[in-house]
Amino acid sequence: MPNMRLLYIMFISVFLSYATEYHTYDLNTSIFSPVKSNEANTFDISNNTNIFLSSILERGTGADNTVNFIDFNNQSINIKNINLLYSNEYSTLLFQREFFADTNFVNYYNGLINRFSYKDFTLGFNGFVNNYQENNLYTLGSEFAYGNYFKFFTNYYNFKDEFLQDDLEFGLNFTIPFYSYLNIDLIKDNTKITQSLNYNPYPIFNISLVRQRYTNAAEALQSSTSILFNFNIFYNQSLRKQLKRNKFRFQRYNNYDFLKNRYLY
Repeated sequence: MPNMRLLYIMFISVFLSYATEYHTYDLNTSIFSPVKSNEANTFDISNNTNIFLSSILERGTGADNTVNFIDFNNQSINIKNINLLYSNEYSTLLFQREFFADTNFVNYYNGLINRFSYKDFTLGFNGFVNNYQENNLYTLGSEFAYGNYFKFFTNYYNFKDEFLQDDLEFGLNFTIPFYSYLNIDLIKDNTKITQSLNYNPYPIFNISLVRQRYTNAAEALQSSTSILFNFNIFYNQSLRKQLKRNKFRFQRYNNYDFLKNRYLY
């Protein structure tokens, strides 16, 4: 009964949010930022639940992070947590786990991420054991990045089900050095190629041109081209600030960031 399990989890989250006193850190915003409580009587179920889960799942290092998202409209909940196991000047070893539930399925994942850094370059390897829609799934992946200019990744998905086909995925993300408002995404798997050109001039909005082409002749008619407009209005910031052009700053790849792939939310 996935629906009943989801309702039970939501009920526990709400109850624990009310029953616990929180006065430490707002990990949903930044793992290094203390809570700034301007409205003492404001109740934020997602943030309070997140702090409670952090106290249980994290090991106390500054790199540990926990994020949750409760969607009452779609009746779903997503919790993900990452813990630092080992770190030195050149490498990090992390343990990541996630839980997702909606009215149809309960999915969970856990795995290891090992990243190596030298100057502005990062090379990483990862492996996950997943339960996806009542199927066992094993994933192996790699990533290579140069700061926040360039990233290349691969993922191999191995299903332990004779009716589901294994898949190999390649991806590339590239920011134009001389015009940082533009970046390019390219993802290829066994069935399709997805290309996107993204224009991000202001914090308040961005535009994407997305082309999806299926390699299988039987699905070729499903190929499509789309233009997507995305607006992000932050009510706690002035509109004048949000209309200022984005300033690109070269940064090292975040070795403590969550890993994402097709089956990791």
